Amino acid sequence: MLKKVCCFISILLCVSFPLVANVLNDPIEIEVEIDWIHEMSKGGNTGIALFIMSFIACLFALERFLNLRKNKFNPSDFIEKVLPLYKEEKYDDIISQCKNAPSTVARMCRYIVEHREADLDRLETGATDIGTREMKGQMQLAYPLAVVATMSPLLGLLGTIIGMIEAFAKVAIVGDTSDSAALLADSIGKALITTAAGLVIAIPALGAYHWFKFKTSYFATQLEESLELMINNWFVSRSKSHNEEEASHT
Repeated sequence: MLKKVCCFISILLCVSFPLVANVLNDPIEIEVEIDWIHEMSKGGNTGIALFIMSFIACLFALERFLNLRKNKFNPSDFIEKVLPLYKEEKYDDIISQCKNAPSTVARMCRYIVEHREADLDRLETGATDIGTREMKGQMQLAYPLAVVATMSPLLGLLGTIIGMIEAFAKVAIVGDTSDSAALLADSIGKALITTAAGLVIAIPALGAYHWFKFKTSYFATQLEESLELMINNWFVSRSKSHNEEEASHT
């Protein structure tokens, strides 16, 4: 009988011990509400610098969002309007179209028409230089977003390091008391806010930079295609037809 009781107790302990261990190991869920604006106000000079960074990122992102448009570089119906005019030798009409629809491709087209008597290589090089300069300027307008995305985490990390140095300095002054651990945890928590703020600013800024960079590259590719279309229709096809006529006469 005693052996049976001992066996039952052993089985009960084996079954209940993991359950008790899990209960003891389960962390207590504590919900903490953090006032981010109030915490950021404690960041000092680093918090001010991060706020300026966020303002700069928003400013340039808004500027790119408003100005990086297809109609500013290569309107969809421009090439269709000017292609037949050149074959009809209506050069003044082409220039009027370029003035009425100011864009990068219009400035490239006007250069070609005004210097149509020059060599084909010079025409193509000059028009390409116009497009390259303008698209490079558009790319430079998005570059501040990359600067913000690079500097914001570093500023946040700097603020965290400064805050932790101050936290340990406070603990050293207070000494080993019952409140020293709480004081250290509170100070380190405030210091980590700047790192979080730096990442919050850097992540969308970096994403916006790569998106606007992609759009600028896409518009540049479209400009190259439009230039190639004008050169082929106005000069290459004409030279081919002229050579065919000379060959037929001979």
